Amino acid sequence: MDRLLIGEVLKPQGIRGELKIKTYTDEPEDVKKFGTVYIDDVAYKILSFRVGPDGAAYMGLRGIPDRNAAELFFVNIHRIAASLANFNRVSLAVCRG
Repeated sequence: MDRLLIGEVLKPQGIRGELKIKTYTDEPEDVKKFGTVYIDDVAYKILSFRVGPDGAAYMGLRGIPDRNAAELFFVNIHRIAASLANFNRVSLAVCRG
């Protein structure tokens, strides 16, 4: 499956197991429209997504329920990708507003 690079994990954030991410999309909110992201070739469903006052994005993923799990998950910087099959659907949704 072809994938599109849409960001990278910067660090664990908070007690709920969120990950602080740097997005490569025009608008950080576009990432949540993919619904599922791939980190190191493993699929993760996006459970929560928000943009902080500093412009950074924070994402909660299925399988990472708390800070301990996020810290174990986060060994180094991970790149985040999304399926190109979903790209056209997301692009159309973004264009339609």
